[in-house]
Amino acid sequence: VHPLLAGPTMYRVARGLKRIFEKTFELVDGGADQRSGGFKVVACPVARRLLNFQVGAQGAIRNAAGPQTEAAISELQALQRPWDSSPVAFVTGGYLSEKLALTMTEIPHDVLQIF
Repeated sequence: VHPLLAGPTMYRVARGLKRIFEKTFELVDGGADQRSGGFKVVACPVARRLLNFQVGAQGAIRNAAGPQTEAAISELQALQRPWDSSPVAFVTGGYLSEKLALTMTEIPHDVLQIF
């Protein structure tokens, strides 16, 4: 920690960041598939191959987003792009939101190779 950011100064910075966070982030009860009306982006967990196993958060979000989103995901699959370089891809959110952030939750191959 930088010496000038100790004590009261650090506290003020932390409180300021907390206020910014509270104004830009919203937690709501219920699933994203049911409560995302008006959201600009909804995060959707995916594995590297982008397969929809129809279970959990991924299944619920992708089903709610609809056929436009599945078509966009199919286009990504056709590119056969390796996902090690970018853990997030944006596609149309379909019925759910403006965009869907496909967020890779699988450990990248290059990280696994270290072990």
